[in-house]
Amino acid sequence: MKQFDLIIVHNSSMKSFLKKKGIDESRMISLGIFDYLIPDFDEKKTIPIKERKNSVIIAGNLSREKSEYIYHLPKNVDFDLYGMHYEDEGLDNICYHGAFPANELPLKLNGRFGLVWDGYSANGCQGTFGQYLKLNNPHKTSLYLASGIPVIIWEKAALAPFIVENNLGIAVNDLSEIKDRLLEISDMQYNTMAQNVKKISNKLRNGYYIKAALESIDR
Repeated sequence: MKQFDLIIVHNSSMKSFLKKKGIDESRMISLGIFDYLIPDFDEKKTIPIKERKNSVIIAGNLSREKSEYIYHLPKNVDFDLYGMHYEDEGLDNICYHGAFPANELPLKLNGRFGLVWDGYSANGCQGTFGQYLKLNNPHKTSLYLASGIPVIIWEKAALAPFIVENNLGIAVNDLSEIKDRLLEISDMQYNTMAQNVKKISNKLRNGYYIKAALESIDR
C-alpha cells in the first residue's frame, strides 16, 4: 500500500490504523461511508413508516461461520432476516424472508431498524469479523440507510459516531439492550430519525461520498 500515491480509506478509524502501520497520512482520503447505488429507485415503493413492522432487520450472510451471533439473538425482540445460508430454527420471534438481488432488496425490507453487527457473540462484536467493525464501513449500513431505515449499530464500531451524531439510529454494546432502547424511542423521535435518514439516503443512492472523495483529489 505504501507504493500508491493516494488511498481512499473507509473512515477516520481505518485512517488512524493505517497511519500506525506506516502509511503517510497525507496520502489517505477518508470516504466516510460507502454509497449504495440503486438505479431508478422509487421511494414510493418502499415500506411507509406507519406500515413498518415493529422489528429489527438483519440483512447479509446469515451463515454460522460468518454471523454466529444470529443464532443467539434475544428472544424478546422480533427480527426479520434477509440473506443466504440461514439455518431456520423455527423461533417465534424470527421471520426469515430468503435472499434477494441487491437492487431489489431495498424494496423488500420491512422493519423499524436495521442491525449492523458481526461476529460470534450477541454480547458485543467478537471474533475477527466482529472486531473488524472497529475499522470498516459495513455495506449493510449503507443498504439500510439507502432504503430509508434507521440503524442499530455496535457502539464500538467505526461507523457508530456517524450514526449517532447524525441521529440516524442508535448504538448499543449488547444485543440484550435493544428491547429497552426501543421502548425509550417515541414515535416523534423515530420519525425524526427517519427524516434524517431520508436526507442521506438520496446521497448514498447517487454516489455522493465517492464523488466527494474523488473531487478532493483534484483539490
